[in-house]
Amino acid sequence: MRHAVVGLCCVAAIMALAGAACAQIVYYPVTYPRVDWASSSCVKTTLENAYIRCNVGQAGTMKVYAECDDDDDGGNKSFRGDKVPSSGTHDWGVAGRYGVVAVAGDPDVVEDDGRPLTFMGMYPCHYFGYWKLRIGEDMRMIGDGGTGHWHQENLWSPEMSPTLYAVPPPDLLSKEPSLGRTGPFIRAIWDTAPTANGSVIQVEIRIHLVRDLVRFEYRITNRGTVPENVGFCQNGDVEVGDPVYSTAGNGGVYGPYDNAGYAYVAGVGAAQPIGKHRAMQFRAQAVPDMFQVFDDVAAPVNVATNILGLEDATKPDYVAIGEYNDLFHKDMWPPTDYKPDPMHTILDMCWVLVWNQKPLGANETRTIVTYYGVGAATSRWTYLVGKTPTRDSAALAVHAVRSLKYDSTSAMFPMPEFAQREFKVRAWVYNLATDPGPYDPRDVTATIRLGDGLYLPGESDGVPDNNATKEIGMIPLKTESEPVEWTVWATGERAGELPIYVTAVDSDPNGVNWQQTVMRKIMVPAVKRSQFFYGWQLMSVPFAFNNPTVSFPTGNALGLIPGTFSAQYWNGYNNVPLTKFTPGQGFWMRKLVGGPTWGNPQTFYAPDGLIVGEAESTGKQVLEQRIKLARGWNMIGNPFVYPLYWRQVLVWYGAANVTVPMEEAVSKGWLDSTLFAWNTDKWAYDILRDSTTMLIPWKGYWVYARYPVTLIIRPPVVPNGDVTANPGGS
Repeated sequence: MRHAVVGLCCVAAIMALAGAACAQIVYYPVTYPRVDWASSSCVKTTLENAYIRCNVGQAGTMKVYAECDDDDDGGNKSFRGDKVPSSGTHDWGVAGRYGVVAVAGDPDVVEDDGRPLTFMGMYPCHYFGYWKLRIGEDMRMIGDGGTGHWHQENLWSPEMSPTLYAVPPPDLLSKEPSLGRTGPFIRAIWDTAPTANGSVIQVEIRIHLVRDLVRFEYRITNRGTVPENVGFCQNGDVEVGDPVYSTAGNGGVYGPYDNAGYAYVAGVGAAQPIGKHRAMQFRAQAVPDMFQVFDDVAAPVNVATNILGLEDATKPDYVAIGEYNDLFHKDMWPPTDYKPDPMHTILDMCWVLVWNQKPLGANETRTIVTYYGVGAATSRWTYLVGKTPTRDSAALAVHAVRSLKYDSTSAMFPMPEFAQREFKVRAWVYNLATDPGPYDPRDVTATIRLGDGLYLPGESDGVPDNNATKEIGMIPLKTESEPVEWTVWATGERAGELPIYVTAVDSDPNGVNWQQTVMRKIMVPAVKRSQFFYGWQLMSVPFAFNNPTVSFPTGNALGLIPGTFSAQYWNGYNNVPLTKFTPGQGFWMRKLVGGPTWGNPQTFYAPDGLIVGEAESTGKQVLEQRIKLARGWNMIGNPFVYPLYWRQVLVWYGAANVTVPMEEAVSKGWLDSTLFAWNTDKWAYDILRDSTTMLIPWKGYWVYARYPVTLIIRPPVVPNGDVTANPGGS
């Protein structure tokens, strides 16, 4: 049940007028701290659309019955008492803080409506969403009245505290004529107190909404006369669902909450047995382009998304995902000060983004952009000018299920073993512009194109009105179109992250011929079929078989008769005949008689396949598998039905009797991280070095081991995915 609380706050008027107090009814979880509402003053401005809301604090304090006020930590970076209930109130500052709340959030998930995505996001305060600078060795928190203030042009000018602009003011529009293309925004300017060199560092904050994401832009300028070394940090106390109050002594040393929350990062992913994870830190090239936080990876309801390196985002130099009570400190510089306990699992998650210090000359400006929000759809809202992403006046969003579920309990041959192979793909165009004229999309159509393994059914398949191209029409200013929708089938012939492409085009001859393309990926598990390709292919099997014999007189598990094919594997010295299909072992396969021709793969079936790693008689794929590697080259494969990240694999070295993550095993020189996969389209190897490399079911890979080690492969857990088989694995 949701609970409403009426809190006094001040909200900026739509035409950039901050002022009158008003009563705002918001959802306030019962596990949040008690507030003395009568004595609290939350002066803020709000920017929102149908999907998401961003609140930014101008001034005031919240009187809260919980630790701690803005000076309680006193620079003590090990203090962990924040949020702990207290008998008296503490002052939680509002100025310079931000909060993010889902309005409708994911349109397919009612339960995430109105939910905060940062702690107390409806009342921005304290250290739950804030910004800070590192200037030389000094830390300066935006909103901290002791080390800075909202900018004033002169003594008679109003403070440039966070202010909402429905349309750009004339002075800005004259300097930036394209500003009206990107919608309403919040703008604020913060001046630091003079540094030791007498410099004032000025931060202009601009906040826009791009459908279900908040776009944060920071223009950091040195208003002094000498260079300053300046870095920037953004903190977010992430919230996915109501916080869960701990019963163990106010949460013990890490605070009062024990929340749901799992950060899903490409290359890291999640694996069985899934639970809370430990702190993660990413630096330099290891920083991901994005990550999402789920309340439940397998069945997510509340989801938060960070866009770090896509579109026009400025990729941070450092990202930490860890315990809030370790990361909230205003005087902390995480890249050097954050030392998480490697054995501790996160109870109350927080992320920090850091852009390293760089010399900033006199009157020189550094611009940083990042995004945070729901991110339920895959969207594009930039285009390239040369190599530079430039913001567009409209966003194209594409939504589909994240994953298909494997379910063999009711599948009837020849249907693939999906819980449901049919799914919907929807697309919207959001006109962000406030300026009339050439930014109006007037005659928009959207066209879908599917990757291998996906099929667009038509009239002959019993699916009418499912043409690849659909009409959207005109989209007024500050408006999102009605969705267009397609029905898509998964064929079962390909597993992996399969692409869906949607292109929207405005064909109005009097317009600017706007167009955009989005690629949405869907995770598709292996089923009991795949494809043979022309010539040799490097493959593996993601199923076990009651009869795994490769050369069986009446046909093997893949339906092949002896004499019609060749199957070989590398034994460390030579390619030798494969005698048994073993999940996790790679091998060469070539169909010699009645096989596929160039460019025309041939589907095969494995109806007797049994899932691997089944917990006894449960039909669930949860048990790890082990693959022994000899010194030298080895052929391996994924024994599970879902793709898994190569970096998820653990490595056991018997000589030391120790198990370590893949990265550590590589750094110790036990094996190489590079994989080689044979590409049947170009008859050459794909060299896989990327940190997000996945092992795709039915495919095989070469890996080089410098020592005899064992790979420990745990069943992957993918968003919205599931594996269900009959007891025994069939």
